[in-house]
Amino acid sequence: MAKAVDVARRLIYLAESQSKTLTNMQLQKLVYIAHGLHLAFHDEELLDEEINAWKHGPVIPDVYYEFRQYLDRNIPASEGAKGSFTDNEIDTIRTAYNNFGKFNGWTLREITHKKGSPWYSIWYDGNGKETYNAVIPNETIKNHYLKIKSTGKANIL
Repeated sequence: MAKAVDVARRLIYLAESQSKTLTNMQLQKLVYIAHGLHLAFHDEELLDEEINAWKHGPVIPDVYYEFRQYLDRNIPASEGAKGSFTDNEIDTIRTAYNNFGKFNGWTLREITHKKGSPWYSIWYDGNGKETYNAVIPNETIKNHYLKIKSTGKANIL
């Protein structure tokens, strides 16, 4: 398992390698998506932290607090780093970035807010909007991403 901040830094590094940048909101959603993909495709957790249901979607608090000073501005490449990951972890992070890094933070927010998503089930069905930092269980995330894997339809992300 990796630290979520290290995964975020790896995503910043990947963006920089393509002369692009990411915002904190993009990082939140991309780290979450990478975790979901890793659960579904490798049957193991990518992150060693919990994912919470916040108003604007799935959030990993450590990542949020590490990069919050940038607000909605692009995070400079100097914040990126390669980190130490297994081959499967690198592949998952790269897959998440290659498929979803093209979307801005608000689009990723909308994607992860869809009815039936893990965030939606905790925020609305599980009363997460009344419970600060409600945890989105890994099993819920995994089952959702297994459905995406089996159907091949990322539009239900």
